[in-house]
Amino acid sequence: MAGSGGDVTLVLKPQHHAKAIVSSSNYRDTAYIKFNKTDFPGPSPVLYDIVAVGNVNEDFVRVSGLKCGQYYIMMTGFDTSAVWNIRVIGGIPIDFSEQSGEKVVVVPVNE
Repeated sequence: MAGSGGDVTLVLKPQHHAKAIVSSSNYRDTAYIKFNKTDFPGPSPVLYDIVAVGNVNEDFVRVSGLKCGQYYIMMTGFDTSAVWNIRVIGGIPIDFSEQSGEKVVVVPVNE
């Protein structure tokens, strides 16, 4: 069953139109994680079990200590490119059976 207390680390990478979103000091990438859920829980952060914030100048958010199972991942960020310069948001369900290790997940985000 999904949840905290395991040995899996998720490396969550938001991408907008296949371009990596990098955390800035003004708007850090954020991951919202819901345990045992494969459909969108809603946009409110209070609906999620974990909220993790990325580090400035990194294009991922790392979440450690998870068990295998089903999760819904929602991410927010800010595309600072000259083309967009806009807040982005999106999410995907994931399901994994690995008991340990690191799992990289690309999360598509949109304007």
